[in-house]
Amino acid sequence: MSSSPARDVLARLRLEDGSLWIDRATDFQLADALAALEDTDRPYGFSTRGRGGSKTTDAGAVSLAWLATAPGGARGDWAASDR
Repeated sequence: MSSSPARDVLARLRLEDGSLWIDRATDFQLADALAALEDTDRPYGFSTRGRGGSKTTDAGAVSLAWLATAPGGARGDWAASDR
């Protein structure tokens, strides 16, 4: 797995139980996070997940990684809906 600044931040984030987010993330969670953080060809991303799909925790992790690594003056918007 290659490294990037955003991936390095994800690798250090801890969950409530003390485990690392990146160690507990499933393949789809990591793919969604890296698509949001590293896919610079898309001006936006869209992801849907069912109940229990770790939407809130993962959005928090991605937001923190983005905030820590985004260039100065960058703009990011997040939205969520249950319908």
